[in-house]
Amino acid sequence: MLEQISVRTLAEFEQILESKGMNERLVKLESLILEAAASSGDGNSQFSSTNATNLVDLLPEGISPQDVLRFTMHKLKLQEQARLLQECEQVEAENDQIAREIELGKKQIEKKLESIEDKRRMMQKSADVCTMGSMA
Repeated sequence: MLEQISVRTLAEFEQILESKGMNERLVKLESLILEAAASSGDGNSQFSSTNATNLVDLLPEGISPQDVLRFTMHKLKLQEQARLLQECEQVEAENDQIAREIELGKKQIEKKLESIEDKRRMMQKSADVCTMGSMA
């Protein structure tokens, strides 16, 4: 059961990432980081260190591309958490409704069993009267 939930959660998380275009963003961010690292090392990259510096300069001081990625992932996780909590509430509500239906069904079964028991007693009394009448 937990494995099914884990697989379903993973699939839903992948859907959310895909709907937000995170794969493309991550690939672009990774290429920017790799190109910036390569250009700062050998200067042969088509992506100049000046361009990399300009892109990094767009970020507020003290914030790295990794920080931006972590923040974005954190926001996505919070959204997913809210969605999962809402889904849990719906499942709990369904469970409560099913529990009420089961309880109602149990009460109906008990009433029917009582009715059957009453009929059995009446039939037993009738049988007793019949057997007494034939003995007399």
